[in-house]
Amino acid sequence: MAITPKDLAQQTNIIIIMVSDVKAMREITESPIGLFAADSPKLTLISMSTVTESLEKLMVKSYNTGKANEDLTAIAETLKNYYKNQK
Repeated sequence: MAITPKDLAQQTNIIIIMVSDVKAMREITESPIGLFAADSPKLTLISMSTVTESLEKLMVKSYNTGKANEDLTAIAETLKNYYKNQK
């Protein structure tokens, strides 16, 4: 059983995220007890949230600051290119 998102990320390789706003996404990913704090190289995040564009910005920020693992980097690049082509 995990008490924090960080604990959860240290115990599993796949996490499904389903939140409704950016604040919640940032809390579970970027906080000191968030998913990124676990530094789990094999972690796969699956977002079913309704914050897609904001999620893209969050992931790109994480990528740019070097916090992202390889899976997150690939997702960030894919989303970045998708939204770039939509404009």
